[in-house]
Amino acid sequence: MAKDLGSKVSHVFESENYNFNQVVFNKGRPPLDAELNLLQEVRDQVSRKTTLNMASGWLSYRKPFTSNSSDLVNSFYTQDETGAIPEVALVNGWPVVVTDSFTDKTWVNKVDLGEFPLLKGSRVDGVFLEVWRGLISDEVEGITTPTDASLVSKLNATYAVSAAVSWGVGDNGVIVKTDNGGTTWVSQKTPTAVNLHDVKFVSSTVGYIVGDSGVMFRTDNAGVSWSSVSLGVTDSLKSIATFGDSSVWVCGNNGTILRSTDGVVFSVILNTNQTDSNFNSIYFNDTLVGWVCGDGGSYLRTQDGGQSWTRITIFVTDSLGAEVAVSANLNSLKFVNLNDG
Repeated sequence: MAKDLGSKVSHVFESENYNFNQVVFNKGRPPLDAELNLLQEVRDQVSRKTTLNMASGWLSYRKPFTSNSSDLVNSFYTQDETGAIPEVALVNGWPVVVTDSFTDKTWVNKVDLGEFPLLKGSRVDGVFLEVWRGLISDEVEGITTPTDASLVSKLNATYAVSAAVSWGVGDNGVIVKTDNGGTTWVSQKTPTAVNLHDVKFVSSTVGYIVGDSGVMFRTDNAGVSWSSVSLGVTDSLKSIATFGDSSVWVCGNNGTILRSTDGVVFSVILNTNQTDSNFNSIYFNDTLVGWVCGDGGSYLRTQDGGQSWTRITIFVTDSLGAEVAVSANLNSLKFVNLNDG
């Protein structure tokens, strides 16, 4: 509540959460220049207070728009000029004008630094604002298609099919592909919204993707479409190993290891030596010898194509010269031959 400071006080602004203590204006007297400046600050502070709890983003929705036009120097614009209106973004409670700056075009924000000789100290010439308008487009027939220009996600794995073609997968079902050695990447139609952890191809056309909730997808047409592979597990799958055209192995959480000899039908490997650790990486040197590693220093080896596994404890020398067993999480492994990895 504002305090009652007497009959000559026309208004009092509360000081809570403001950068000033108290503002008092007298009746019957025009505001001084300093008071006018203070009025502007009060207006900005009150405006910010009304929007402080709102999420940062656009105050109005526009469809994602990109353009390579060079008509305007030192400028950017975020919507087509046809029917364009000034755009405002909300950033941590502050309304920020994104377009209609230094130009009469409502769809443009022009950067104008001007001439201002600096004799000493420092100055701020501009503030750059980045606000993502849209991340994922509408769902079409159950398939979420991210737009190429606005794809945002954490990528968890990549795989190079050739010098030109590579694939990447990540959180929220993101799949991306490059056909030019990584110069540009294009979003692909995604068959799921769960986090994807690994991608491998056994040929230029046949590939596999695994992720959370025991999902696996296979393509037979170089990624034009992906079909679900039923595995009978619900654990998060983290890594794929392949050898030749048909031998495929998969590992994941809770000691899950799956094996296929035809690339179509997968079986869960169960044996007394298997642990319940989360497995993070699997690799095979040929059709028989392979390794898997995971949380808590877990490390297993197979010599019969994954039908049975032997647990091996990794020892390292500590600072005192004593050998101690590795208990840290192991996240990735790779071998160049049967001995070196």
